[in-house]
This record gives sequence, structure tokens and C-alpha cells, in this order.
Amino acid sequence: MKILKLLMISLLLFSCSTTTKKKHTNNFVVSSENYRNDTIQIKNKLLEFYKLKNKIYYDKPNYQRKILNIKVDTLIYGKDNKFASLILIDEVNKYAKNDKHISYAGECVIGKKKNDTIILINILTLKTFSSKNRSLAKKGLVNNYLKGKLNIKENYNINDVRFWDSKVWQDSLIIKTKQFYLKQNDSLSKTYP
Repeated sequence: MKILKLLMISLLLFSCSTTTKKKHTNNFVVSSENYRNDTIQIKNKLLEFYKLKNKIYYDKPNYQRKILNIKVDTLIYGKDNKFASLILIDEVNKYAKNDKHISYAGECVIGKKKNDTIILINILTLKTFSSKNRSLAKKGLVNNYLKGKLNIKENYNINDVRFWDSKVWQDSLIIKTKQFYLKQNDSLSKTYP
């Protein structure tokens, strides 16, 4: 019943907010328990990644990214244990146009699942930002990754079955810089084996 409910929610989401043709729409389904566990792992690995990135790149606290919350908004599974996830990030920003001085960022993360462990492979280059509210950052993510505005060579949405074989999987930012991160901090190797 939970799987059926998750499938229905996914179909409703994609039917309303994607330009992917029905014949190419990814219909991979996992249990709600796996989905929940994977979103928790993705969130925790991203929090660790940004914490380490702050240590490596920013020696002054004023320039560090102060993340308040990471929300896994959408998680789409594909073949070969691959996944793509739309992430919303709340962070401190003294220039934000709201009383709380919080800005909102949206990113797309791709990775693989090996056994029950999530491995983050890449944070894709199209990101969204809003200093007003989270829904504007989410709208930008949906436009970029589900409505045909994705700026990659093959130009497939992340819910398109062809996305899982696209060039974006070979063009990984994190893999290209993995050796640098590992030299700087051995604990990253636990997150990105």
C-alpha cells in the first residue's frame, strides 16, 4: 500500500510539473522506507560535505556558508542504482530580503546507491537562489530539472529514462576534485568512497 501511495504521489508530481514525454518518463519505484532512509543519508552527507568545504576553502568565518537546513525535496531513482535529488538549502545571508536574513538555494545532486549506502557523485551546475522564500528556489529547480531547461548536452530532464545514460554522469565535479578533498581531509573518504 505504501509503494502504491508513493507511486501515485510521484505520478501526480510529474504529470503536473514536467515536460518529459510520457513514453520517456521514468517510473522506477522504491518502498517508502527506502525513500525515507535515502533522503536522510543524502541530507547528512551533504551537511558533512559543506562543513568540510568550509574548512578547506574558507579560512575566515565571514565567508563560510552557514547552512541552517537541507531538505531533500525530490528523489528520483534510475537504473544501475543511480539517483537524482532536488535539494533545498536554507542558509544565513545578511543581505537576504527578509526579516530572518535567510536565503534559499536549490541544487540537484546525483549519485549511486551501493548496498544500502548512498554515494554522492556530483552536484550539478544549475543552481537556484532566492532571498525571498523557499518556493522561488524550488520553482527554479523544477524549471531547470523537470521542465526542459536543463543545460546539459543531451538536455534530458532528471525524470527522463534517457537521463540515466547521459553524459552528465561522466562529467562529475566531485569525482574530478576527489583527490584534492581526500588529501585535505581523510574523513571525506568515508562520505565519498
